[in-house]
Amino acid sequence: MADVEYDENDEERSSASRVGAGSGYNGDEEEEEATSSLTMSEVHTCGRVLLRTNPRNSIAIFTAPYDDHDDDHSNSDKETATSTDLYEVQWSGIVLTTDSVRKLVSQSHAFFMELQEYAGKGMDPDVCVKYSRLYRVALYECTQGLNYECENVDLEENELQDIKGQLEMYSLLNVLWHLCEILFIETLPVGCLIQQLLEWVRWHDRGDTDDVMNDVMSGVRPDTHQDYWSIVYRLTLQGRIDDVRKLLTYSSYCKENKKVFDSIDELLRKVPMIKSVIGHSRTELMGLWFVWNQECKRRRDRQDFVGCPQLNLLCGLLCGDKSCFSRPEVIDCCKMWYDMLVGRLLYTSPLILSTDYDLHVIAKDCLKLYCDHKGTAPYYFDTFILSALENKVIDVIKMVSSKLSNWWFVSHMTNLLHHRGSLVTSQLEYGSQLSEFLLIEYATALFVHPSLWEVAISYLSYCPTQGRHFMCSLVERVPLTTSTKALKLIRLCQRYEMTEEAQSICRVLARRCYGDGRMGSALTWCIKGQDATFAAFLAEKYFDFYESIGEFGDLSILDYLGDAVLLSNRLAFLSKYRDFHKQYSFGNYEAAGQLLVSLLTSGITLKKYWLTLLTDSIPLLQIPDKCVFSSADTYELLHILQEIDNTSSYSDQKDMITSQDEFSINKISLLRLALVRNLQSSLVLRERKH
Repeated sequence: MADVEYDENDEERSSASRVGAGSGYNGDEEEEEATSSLTMSEVHTCGRVLLRTNPRNSIAIFTAPYDDHDDDHSNSDKETATSTDLYEVQWSGIVLTTDSVRKLVSQSHAFFMELQEYAGKGMDPDVCVKYSRLYRVALYECTQGLNYECENVDLEENELQDIKGQLEMYSLLNVLWHLCEILFIETLPVGCLIQQLLEWVRWHDRGDTDDVMNDVMSGVRPDTHQDYWSIVYRLTLQGRIDDVRKLLTYSSYCKENKKVFDSIDELLRKVPMIKSVIGHSRTELMGLWFVWNQECKRRRDRQDFVGCPQLNLLCGLLCGDKSCFSRPEVIDCCKMWYDMLVGRLLYTSPLILSTDYDLHVIAKDCLKLYCDHKGTAPYYFDTFILSALENKVIDVIKMVSSKLSNWWFVSHMTNLLHHRGSLVTSQLEYGSQLSEFLLIEYATALFVHPSLWEVAISYLSYCPTQGRHFMCSLVERVPLTTSTKALKLIRLCQRYEMTEEAQSICRVLARRCYGDGRMGSALTWCIKGQDATFAAFLAEKYFDFYESIGEFGDLSILDYLGDAVLLSNRLAFLSKYRDFHKQYSFGNYEAAGQLLVSLLTSGITLKKYWLTLLTDSIPLLQIPDKCVFSSADTYELLHILQEIDNTSSYSDQKDMITSQDEFSINKISLLRLALVRNLQSSLVLRERKH
């Protein structure tokens, strides 16, 4: 077992990477105060950009103008800099400035871990649906929390706008998640898609329709309310037929024309809702709907409702007349274009499937009608919905990834779709599954936040191709601010069999403790990290400390080294030397003497310590009427003493000895005299035994 010499200056070099990654670096807070945001367009126009990256997904930069005539911009940055402004350009995959978003991250992580456990045992499609709904509940709670936070009157304007922006984003993601769940995760019986889409529209209506309806019905004459017919159309598009029939009873026209009212009420009452006839074949269902639809058209063609334009328009909606859906009053009653889409599907293609081409065509037509009427271009979120309805799940993932600075949605959705079996063909060029790639992006985004490094690593543990590489890289960047945190990180490394990283953490902590003067803690971490070189260095420091004051520090560590002595010869020497002192203090002089001889002859003791150990033998040599060392042992000790005194190959020891004062020289003479007398005594004793 060979010991490598340890250079004390290596302490700074060996731990520099972790210090740069945040451990022990105290300048972050000060730097944040001195930095401000800077757009990339501003950076581009300022001239040269001088930057420093850091592990928080950001770069610290300052700008320096340069001469347009200077083709080589290699001059000193300091010579051309005219401003000391420091900026921080930061990018993140998720913003955690609110409690609601942090709660979402925590809840979704718990659901994710449970889902992976199920996946290991064989995934049932119903399990995917269950966890999709759990994710959606967490999203909904997040939006509710953000909505509540917006009501905080103590918020600054910029904070309020930030929360409102997050509220809008997570509300839209909730809508999109629900739609993806219907189209890509659930296994729906024939004819049930439209019912799920109706539920989707109603759920995300946020109660607005009910509020308007209650407001209309609260008046003395509801039919005179300005929103009366608007709410009738909206309820019709949402398939809430009972509410429509109830509202029509308040119409003065219907009251005066009972025959007309009975006719429209009959059509509404007989709307063939698919959920009430599940168990029939697709042909039977289409037959039921066709008979009802033809009756609606017959009565409209007969002009049964021509006396009331609003009722005539309502009947046109029931007939599925495209011109009626494009009427301004119908479009105005829709909050979003997909409200009109679902209503149109209900009355034109109630048995449509998610893979039917008509779904894509009608969706595009409804989006165009809505945007043309509003005079606006499609919102980016509209393209998400449209791609989902076109059954282009990969396009949805790509667009959400590129348009939103948030990896939460795409990482969890693709993981679900992966377990559902919907992404088996989505292989990236460099071999990693799409779901794994997005999980890595989400995990690295979480890692930026100081309290979520453990969550980030747990996500990476389920990335079989590249996850381990990222785990090892991120572990090295976790700031080791407390021993508790360090122990948690080490346990995590052990759980995922990252032995080298765990040892690296221990080594860094050992050097840090040594720098703080805590030798015992340094040795403990050193042993835990299996750092033989530093262990040898610390063992020397321990012995140097003993030589300077005559006693050991942190005896509890030395007394319980156990198998750790195998790590380094010098550590073994230190342990045996401590045992020598214990045996001597207990009065076991023979055992102490044998330990001392063993230390000097085994080769594990540095030559610069020989004189100290020989000096320790003097009390044993002077015990009256007792010969602790045998003649053979005494010869060994004399040989070592002579080697110290005369051998020129140990010039460093020679220099040390010749520089001693008169007292030290006398100690050498005393040692030689004591050893000679002991040799005489041991020889006489041996002769007597014979």
